[in-house]
Amino acid sequence: VKMQVTQVGTITVKRREVEVVGATVKDGTTKMTYAYDVVRHGAVVAEKIKMKSARKGPEVVTELAKGAEAGIVFEGFEGVEEGDVIIGYEKRDRQPLFGTLNEKMFME
Repeated sequence: VKMQVTQVGTITVKRREVEVVGATVKDGTTKMTYAYDVVRHGAVVAEKIKMKSARKGPEVVTELAKGAEAGIVFEGFEGVEEGDVIIGYEKRDRQPLFGTLNEKMFME
């Protein structure tokens, strides 16, 4: 998933300022469960951040398809800038390369 940041602003929520990122989905479909990296001028400036919320107009959404524009709040990183690219990916647990190892194998 690839998003282009078009605007950055702040809103006040419970007496605290929160950064809101305006972005357009350029490729794929974003999901709340994905992890996101922020790329600026070809360099990764933040890794594995989470999407806290997304709004498309007044509607709260959990997915955004290619071409959609939304206001997004990320958790764990503030400092996104206009022009940044946000790359999303699904985190998956990998199976061990050589199967499951246990202590008994090494004790015999």
